[in-house]
Amino acid sequence: MNKLKFLALIFITLSAIAAVVIWGSPKKTECYDVLSTPSLDFDKAKEVCSKGELGIVAIELAGRSVELYNEGNYKEAKYLAEIASEYNFPLADILLAKFYSEGKATEINKKMVFKYYLKAAESGLSDAQFEVAIMYRTGDGVEKNIVEAVKWLKSSAEKNNSKAQLELAKMHLDGLGVEADIDEALKLLTQAADNKSNEQSEAQFLLGYWYIYEEKFSEGYKWAKKSAENGNSNAQALLGAIYAGGKGINKDLVYSYVWFNIAAMSEEKAYMDLRYDIEKQMTNEQIAEAQKITRECLKKELKKC
Repeated sequence: MNKLKFLALIFITLSAIAAVVIWGSPKKTECYDVLSTPSLDFDKAKEVCSKGELGIVAIELAGRSVELYNEGNYKEAKYLAEIASEYNFPLADILLAKFYSEGKATEINKKMVFKYYLKAAESGLSDAQFEVAIMYRTGDGVEKNIVEAVKWLKSSAEKNNSKAQLELAKMHLDGLGVEADIDEALKLLTQAADNKSNEQSEAQFLLGYWYIYEEKFSEGYKWAKKSAENGNSNAQALLGAIYAGGKGINKDLVYSYVWFNIAAMSEEKAYMDLRYDIEKQMTNEQIAEAQKITRECLKKELKKC
C-alpha cells in the first residue's frame, strides 16, 4: 500500500470516528447522509450541515479548497479553507496565508499572512516555519525580530527544509543575527546541496565557491561541477574559470570555453565577455571542438558533460 492510500485510509477512519462522536451511533440525519456519500457534494453539505459537522471532513474541505483556488473560484475556496483552518488543518492555514498575500477574495493583509503562517508553523510544517522566519527577519507583517527569525529557521532546517538550510548557512557565513560559524555554514550548505530541491544548485555553487576561495581546489571543482550540471549559470562560469586557471584540475581551454559558452546562454554579458576572452587564446580547431562538445552537453542536459 503506498503512502497516499495509507493516509487516505487513516483520514477516512478518523472521519468515521468523528461522525460517531458527533452523532452517536450512525444517526440518519440529512447532513450525515451527505457526508457519508463516496463523492461529497460540498454545496449540499454547506446547506444542511453546521460548521461543527463539516469539521469532520476538514481534510476533504482543504483539498476541495485547493481545487477551487486552481479553478479561480477564490471566494468559495477561501470559505472552505477557513472551515478547515478552524479545525486545525495546517495546509488550510498555508492556503489562507496565500489568499491574504495575493489579495484574492480579500484585501492584501500582511498581518493576516503572518497569522496563518505562524499557525501552520506551530503545527510543525517546515515550509510555514521558513515563511515565519523570513517575515520576522524582514519585519514584514510583524515586528522585526532576528532572534525569532533564527529560531524558526533552525526549526525548519532541522526538518530538512533546504530553503531554511540555505538561508541559515548564509547567515552563519555573514554573521547576520547569529555567530559567524564557517563549520556550521558548510554543514548546512552540504545538507541543502544533497537535497533534491530548487535550492540544491545554489547550495552546491556556494560550496564550490567557498572551497575554491579556501584553495581546496579539488573539493571546489566537485561541487561547482554538480551545480553547473544542475543548471546554475554562476557555477557554470566558475567551472569555466577553474578550467582556465588549471587549479585542482588540468588546464583546458576547450572545456573552459564550453562552460563559459553554456553560462553565456543565461544572456549575462559578463559570461559572454569571459567566453570571448578565452576564445582569443584558442585555435579555430579548438573553438570548433568546444562548440561540438557544447552541443553534446546540451543534448545530455549537461549530465556527465
